[in-house]
Amino acid sequence: MKKTILFFILMTVLLGSSYAQTDDDNIEFLRVQDQIKNGNYRKALAILDGISEQGKTSTFYTTYSAESYERLQVFDTASFFYKKLYTRTKSYDAMKKVAEMKDRQDAKMSCSNCHGQGFYLKTVTCKICKGDGTGPCVCVGGVCRLCKGEGTRDITSAVINCTSCSNNCKSKTPFDNKGNGKCCRCDGYGRSGVCLQCTGSGINTFRLNCNH
Repeated sequence: MKKTILFFILMTVLLGSSYAQTDDDNIEFLRVQDQIKNGNYRKALAILDGISEQGKTSTFYTTYSAESYERLQVFDTASFFYKKLYTRTKSYDAMKKVAEMKDRQDAKMSCSNCHGQGFYLKTVTCKICKGDGTGPCVCVGGVCRLCKGEGTRDITSAVINCTSCSNNCKSKTPFDNKGNGKCCRCDGYGRSGVCLQCTGSGINTFRLNCNH
């Protein structure tokens, strides 16, 4: 009989602490649960921040906060909430989580890639300009648009030297030397101006999450 009474007292204490929140808080906890399920951990924490002071005494608040911070790799804060959960429930799993979060935080801080930030920057050669920093020219294949690479043009049945590509684009009259057929803007290279992808640097920088 005494064991039965002690069991119900213990359950009353635990359930009372779990449901120490208002009806509005219960609705918010359901929203938090959905956000965590969908992987929106920052949104879950934003909702938890608006829980009433009464609701923040609930084990739901502690559990959801711990899980969200763990998923975001903020292991020190996750450890704080798991420790609170263990203090209230004396759960062996919560105690294991406290130790796990400490180990993961130590590993994170000793990481040579991110140095504890959780992310690092990686630079790679720009795939658009192949690293030279230039953008595509208005021409097609580096060919002069006026003479289409011939170096001469037919004007009223007369063949004249192309003034757009002769003498490296410096010719002013149609009587100079035959054009070289190359685009004047890029000199046949096919690229001129600044690459919009890398803004002329030739490299792209990406922020990558560190795998701890």
